[in-house]
Amino acid sequence: MQAGYIYALTNKSFGDYVIKIGMTRRKPYTRAKEIYVGASGVPEPFDVAFACQVSDCAEAERKIHERLKTYRSNKKREFFTIPIEVARKIILKVCQEVNKLFGSSVENLIVIDSGIIYAPDLSLEDICTNDSSECFWISINKLMFSALPGRSSLSNESKERIEVLSDIFRNTFPDRTLEDWVIDFSRDSNPQSEIVVWENIAKAFLKVDQVKYVSKEQKKEALFLLLMRSMMSASKVLEKVKLKTLCKKVAKEILRGYEANPKPISVVQDNIQFR
Repeated sequence: MQAGYIYALTNKSFGDYVIKIGMTRRKPYTRAKEIYVGASGVPEPFDVAFACQVSDCAEAERKIHERLKTYRSNKKREFFTIPIEVARKIILKVCQEVNKLFGSSVENLIVIDSGIIYAPDLSLEDICTNDSSECFWISINKLMFSALPGRSSLSNESKERIEVLSDIFRNTFPDRTLEDWVIDFSRDSNPQSEIVVWENIAKAFLKVDQVKYVSKEQKKEALFLLLMRSMMSASKVLEKVKLKTLCKKVAKEILRGYEANPKPISVVQDNIQFR
């Protein structure tokens, strides 16, 4: 057991939602300076947005990285695409879990909380300049089926990952509670696979969320495009979807952010399976 800190670092050069989450036995500010000095090609120093002390920093880091594995920007690096407020919640929760496991205090673990939020620099108008694509109305229907809740049981790990999704989409779906998310995933015959799909959607959505969307409708359309992208290729999405609020250039950028392979929805009815 090695006591230390779990830190979340931000950097203006990386955009809003790219965060480095790691551990250190030294002071977090010292570690941030070390990383900046050793990182070639990074023009801006790292800011310590959040840090917690914990009884076993290696175990806490392992748990956090496992919980956020789908949001990892690079499998060999400790960078994640996730809002800082979501990362903050997960870091604190895991540090409390680890301290409780070792019989340590779960109070007053936060040592740094800068509350850093970088304002986005781009606007839709900037991206759409010189794009002559015509925009059309599109109806975004609820992609929900009538399967009964509780069809599949969810592990504690699955519920923790669902909680991350709930936090990421809190502003997009303000009326949906964590319980609603859990119930909906329990309807699925393969909730683990569905959770991974939604994690990839969330990761892609956060990549484009640095753009200043002027309305909730544009965010919903971006999310709809990603839902479609999770089931088919980007070219197929653009072929089938009539854009309402987003120009074609923005739509392409959004679709490019989805990194996983498409998985068509599988529907079972009267013992016959359709794809």
